[in-house]
Amino acid sequence: MKLKKLCRSTLLCLSLIASAIPYTNFSVSHAQMTENTSSTEDTSTDTNEYVNREIIVTYKESVSSEQTYHALSNDKSARIEEIEENQYLVTAKDDATLKKKLEEYISDPNVEAIQPNYTYYPLGQTDEPDYNKQWWLHNDGTFTYNSYFDYPIDTTSLKYSNFAKYDVTATQGIDINVESAWPLLSNGRPVIIALIDSGVELTHPDLKDAFYTNTAEIPGDGIDNDKNGYIDDVNGWNFVEGNNDVTDYESLRTENDHGTHCAGIIGAGVNNTGIAGVASNTNIKILPVKVLGGKNGGGSTLSIIAAIRYAESMGAQICNLSLGYQASQNETFADSLLKDTISNSKMTFVISAGNGDKNYHALDNDITPTYPASYDCDNIISVANLTCAGTLNSSSNYGTKTVDIAAPGTCIYSTVTNNDYEYYSGTSMSAPMVSAALAEVYSYHTDLSMLQASKVLLATARPLSSLSNKVSTGGMVDVYSALTCDPSTILTDTTAPTINSKINDDISNTYKKNLVLTINDPEWHFSKACYAEGEHDISYFAFGTKGTKLTLSNGKATISKIASSTTYTIYARDSFGNESVLIVPVAVTVPKKVTLSSTSKTLKVGKTFTLKASANVKCSIKFTTSNSSIAKVNSKGVVTAKKKGTCKITATTENGIKSTCKVTVKK
Repeated sequence: MKLKKLCRSTLLCLSLIASAIPYTNFSVSHAQMTENTSSTEDTSTDTNEYVNREIIVTYKESVSSEQTYHALSNDKSARIEEIEENQYLVTAKDDATLKKKLEEYISDPNVEAIQPNYTYYPLGQTDEPDYNKQWWLHNDGTFTYNSYFDYPIDTTSLKYSNFAKYDVTATQGIDINVESAWPLLSNGRPVIIALIDSGVELTHPDLKDAFYTNTAEIPGDGIDNDKNGYIDDVNGWNFVEGNNDVTDYESLRTENDHGTHCAGIIGAGVNNTGIAGVASNTNIKILPVKVLGGKNGGGSTLSIIAAIRYAESMGAQICNLSLGYQASQNETFADSLLKDTISNSKMTFVISAGNGDKNYHALDNDITPTYPASYDCDNIISVANLTCAGTLNSSSNYGTKTVDIAAPGTCIYSTVTNNDYEYYSGTSMSAPMVSAALAEVYSYHTDLSMLQASKVLLATARPLSSLSNKVSTGGMVDVYSALTCDPSTILTDTTAPTINSKINDDISNTYKKNLVLTINDPEWHFSKACYAEGEHDISYFAFGTKGTKLTLSNGKATISKIASSTTYTIYARDSFGNESVLIVPVAVTVPKKVTLSSTSKTLKVGKTFTLKASANVKCSIKFTTSNSSIAKVNSKGVVTAKKKGTCKITATTENGIKSTCKVTVKK
């Protein structure tokens, strides 16, 4: 595969310069110029655009460079520097001179183009008014929060702590390293992040451009235009109320603060308003799907499952679940429907690890699981809550087997309803950090599958001593490292699972056959196997979400009792996204005739005889009588006369082929 290699430090500098957005959008091309005049109409005359009073002047090729340079160098009102042949940087000594020089160059027929020497700013910093509150984007060690405050905790009931005390002292550099990554992100793959949560405020000025729009729906016409079962789902769906109002203004507005806060972390716009989202400069959209709400603020299994299926049908590749169920240590929790829905989905799920027990004391998810974060599914990333000091929050769950990575989640300033902003804390805030980071990795590394992008994100986590033996990666999310690494050094497993088959026709007393499959992964990363009748290519299985699931035991699975000739395609995938298929034809000869040792028999009452039956192929044969009061028959074909009369003994093969013997009973 083609992979970007941007690991050298020198390339960072180049990327910051080349990818940054200019201070203004002014430019003049050769095509905009006429032969005999300079760019009078196209040249900016706003002196404010000429930062440091610098003008780039380009003369026509027909003009001698010696001539132009001599003329310019005699001008004592400005400093002249030659950039290249016939192109100069002119720096005026004051504003009056700047204006005069602009007028002079515009009227000069030898000048081909004039433009300001624009100042390019790397997208590592924004002009958002509250950017200094976003320590997770740029932590210079100055962030402090020293007070008592109420903050929402991301249980499904959205309970509030009782004046939790935070005395925060930031540690410089504890951030997700996204400022350096932003200049690299332009025109990447589009990504849709499903935010399955409480509602969101679609009209928040910092979010209004962040949401997915279903262009197949005509807003407000009351018709299911795209025939997906949801009427007017222009910006997602509300599975609490069963309508398209994901903000749900009829409910308590604060009910939607949680989802709105998560949305801001992901995609608040770079628009001179409020804050900046982690993935604001990425080609992403947020699909809001409301499942949390009502009297207790929770969401049911069925609503969450329906939301997941809806999100996937709308094209979402990432699903953010800042919700959970905390099982007690001795509790058996098995929401297999939700687990299977997640496991069978093509989306990658970024899920909050949980916020401890009822007193918000951290729990080890390896011992006391939090679901769905603790499900053993290879498309789940479980996220812990990191403080600006580089330590886990005292309420954040952890687990070296069940929690993958840490991300900022304490004192996170983001959007809430009523066009407002608040500080929230919890693993709910950490999950959207990782969802946004994963979207950036997937958008940038265009040759990677989403599963492979997840592997890259986890493999490039920045190690922190405080996270050793706390999360499986031992580190926090690092966006720049994930973008600038060479994925081929991480995704070392490029070998797909092997599939071998054996047709077993040595099955006792049946013509049916078993297809025995042996599936192995050379790197021991096997993930999923399924099958379908007919010949299919890999794409048919949609990354393992289509087909009938195979359950393996010691690498083996069996498709049992195949009753007719057919062809099967077997599919296998490993956790690195390597896929393979095997097409197996199975020939089955079915019984077409059953032969009896006798077609007519006369017996006296109380006597017996054995009716023998054989088919053209090996199969089981069942014996029945038309009147058991005259003659009965057992499973081995032994007929016993009971009373005077006539009846039929029928031999029937597995596939329904029949033959009869007339039995007459006399006294």
